[in-house]
Amino acid sequence: MKKILLSLAALALAATVKAQVWIGGEVGFTTNHTNGSDHSAIELNIAPDIGYTLSDNCSVAFALGYSHTSNVDGSKYGMTGMTLSNVNAFSINPYTCYTFVISRFSLLAV
Repeated sequence: MKKILLSLAALALAATVKAQVWIGGEVGFTTNHTNGSDHSAIELNIAPDIGYTLSDNCSVAFALGYSHTSNVDGSKYGMTGMTLSNVNAFSINPYTCYTFVISRFSLLAV
């Protein structure tokens, strides 16, 4: 496991050294439970992305996303922990980025 993590870190470093290919992403986990109720919701989002720098100001990229949402309500049927719905979703999100350099600050328009 340690070798795999070190290999991934070296790959990410090598990809960003040239500054033409970059990787990023988003991971999210949300849980919601209302006090005094048996209803709860859980949501998991994972969206890694990879991009390519075309010039100093312009980049193109795409993200592959996965989302899972689960709603549980035990009070409706008098049972605890009964799952009412599970939703899985996949997405492909292509996008472009343009960087505006103003003095020492830069703005990123997606």
